Amino acid sequence: MSNRCTNSIFGNIRDNGIRFYQNSLIAAEGSDMVQKMSLSSVFAPYEQILRGKVTLKPGKCKYLLNHLGLGDNATLLAITATYDPDSKIESQNFVQYSYYTSPNNWYSFAQMLMLTGNSENRIEQLYLTNPNQNHPVTLDIMVGIIDDESGFFENLCDIDEVTSNGVIKFTNLRCDDIITWIPNETLAILNAGGVAQAYINIEDINSISKDNNIITVNDRSVGTILLEFIDDYHATQALSILSWILEDPTRITQNLDNVKDESAPALIFTGNVYEEGSSAPSPAPLPTTWNTCPIEAEDIADPDYVPSASDPVNSKMGDDFEALPLSLSLYGGSISKEDIGNHIVACVIDNRDGEITITADNLIITDTFNNIYLNITSEGDYIVKFDLDDIAENNISENLTVDIEIIS
Repeated sequence: MSNRCTNSIFGNIRDNGIRFYQNSLIAAEGSDMVQKMSLSSVFAPYEQILRGKVTLKPGKCKYLLNHLGLGDNATLLAITATYDPDSKIESQNFVQYSYYTSPNNWYSFAQMLMLTGNSENRIEQLYLTNPNQNHPVTLDIMVGIIDDESGFFENLCDIDEVTSNGVIKFTNLRCDDIITWIPNETLAILNAGGVAQAYINIEDINSISKDNNIITVNDRSVGTILLEFIDDYHATQALSILSWILEDPTRITQNLDNVKDESAPALIFTGNVYEEGSSAPSPAPLPTTWNTCPIEAEDIADPDYVPSASDPVNSKMGDDFEALPLSLSLYGGSISKEDIGNHIVACVIDNRDGEITITADNLIITDTFNNIYLNITSEGDYIVKFDLDDIAENNISENLTVDIEIIS
């Protein structure tokens, strides 16, 4: 038998394909029909029927298809997809969908989706997503209901224990699986193939936290989302990325030169600090308050920063520094860690996290015999070290020291 079908919703990507022909679904090789499935006995009764079209814009996420107003009790749903002619990459032409009661369990179709039910097993509403961020897709939709019922599903049923407890879990993730989907609106979680498997509305994120290789996202719309990464390193990097986006939702992960933050914060010193072996600044000690960054701070935080003589003294210039002395008499005979911090530290800044607050807890003060001090009450030479990192756990060098003399 030789029957050529030219009017097919599947188009003519290849000569071989599955097509509708008369009352059958056929497999054709060129003009030859090689397999045939008869559809003549397929019959879906209805009392209510609607037809319409929906265009999903590029990257449109979680469009709620309420079955064209017929509610959750549809017993037939047919959708065909027409892709933008400029969308030439076949693998990018598909539509994702999830059910209303399980919004983060995604499925997909390319040319057509057909769902059927009966009076006791209805088709609930769907969320539809166009994962193609460059081209729209138009959906032709037909919805039928076997009777005159209408309404909405209200309860979750027949789902796994994790989901029923309000917890959604994704596993085997890498840090670069978290990307910006729509700036200032949506994040996407990619699967191993680089396809979005879930979407998170940025404004719905109440909090994020990390425990070993798992990040917990508290989401006001879906509850708890667990992101399990392949190891602690990727979880830590993902925490850095998420924190960076939450600080400014307009940021785009794809614009980062390197999604992994592997640069340590920069410690910027006050005018009271100078490189070891260089001339001490004058005049006398400057009154300062730490956690106040100079205007050059952002340039210093850049991973590609190259120090110059005119820049504020900072940790990227080396590890060995000295500070102008402090007098016990000016501090009532006891100098605290905070006093020393105000004297030597302007601020800490990071290329990813911005300004990082530094406190007395981040300072380690010892004498030349490695005795640790919380307060200094005696004259002598002391050494200040720093215990500080960014969200990605990049530490300021453990070799960074500031020598300071305490006088009477």
